[in-house]
Amino acid sequence: MGLRYIWVAIVVGSLSITSLFADANTGAKLFDGSISFKNGGPACVHCHNVSDDRVISGGALAKDLTKIISSYGGAEAGGPVLKAMLQKASDMPSPVMVKAYKGSELTDKEINNLVDFFVNADEKNENISNSSAGFIISALIGAVILLILLVRFGGKRKALSVNQKLYDRQLKSTWRS
Repeated sequence: MGLRYIWVAIVVGSLSITSLFADANTGAKLFDGSISFKNGGPACVHCHNVSDDRVISGGALAKDLTKIISSYGGAEAGGPVLKAMLQKASDMPSPVMVKAYKGSELTDKEINNLVDFFVNADEKNENISNSSAGFIISALIGAVILLILLVRFGGKRKALSVNQKLYDRQLKSTWRS
């Protein structure tokens, strides 16, 4: 009975120790295939996309994973959920992933690196979306100011075009009988 608890403590301890060595940059390289998975699984970028400057634009066949951590409630909740889904091929979220990773399961270190990358990418995009709201407001204010200036100074243009004067002169010409 006591041996079982020791075994559980070792497993839980090793999971938390491997998460200490998680690296978002290594996770980005695993995601885009710059570093191959140890057991030969396909790179995530073939089907998925993450909006992050560390990886190339990915596939459009599957879900965009930029906000995957937020969709599961943030880093505290989303990280463990995502780790559990990636732990075994049979628990992966889609039948395509189950087939692709069957026999090529991800290691704990690879999962931790990927999750750390997703957490980091999610946080970066949250900061970008907050700053883009300020950009949109500034653009709208600039457009209103430009419109006011055009109305104010555009009203002093000529009432008739130059072509109208030419047209009127041609109507008075003698070639028309």
